[in-house]
Amino acid sequence: MTDYIDAIIHISDVPALVGFFAQNDPGRVNDQGTGLAGFDGTPMVMNGIAALTYIRITVEDAALYRAAAPGVTILAEVTFAGDPATSANAVYTALFDDSDAVTLYDAVYDRTPRDVDDGNGGTVQLAPPDRFGVMG
Repeated sequence: MTDYIDAIIHISDVPALVGFFAQNDPGRVNDQGTGLAGFDGTPMVMNGIAALTYIRITVEDAALYRAAAPGVTILAEVTFAGDPATSANAVYTALFDDSDAVTLYDAVYDRTPRDVDDGNGGTVQLAPPDRFGVMG
């Protein structure tokens, strides 16, 4: 049986990571050569060339990203035990309990409240949700 983790991964330079895998492990690059295979259907947010993704990967893939993938930081992870909601809650709890992880998270996903036109000539302040993506 394959063991999986749910993780929030920070990628400091997506094009560089794609280039690294194109040179070293081409099977990890998508058919268009623009992203990573297996990441295309996952929740992802970008800020410039940096990205965050919420992904379910094998324990072996997590080890590969930690050991060999340049610019990849696993910010938080939990073993996937079959219930997506439980895993998501645990991943985000782990993330928000780690101030260093939150710093990288906030550098990509801006949770700052914003003033938005209310449609009646005024504004209302809205804050993005703390969670940018959760798998089903």
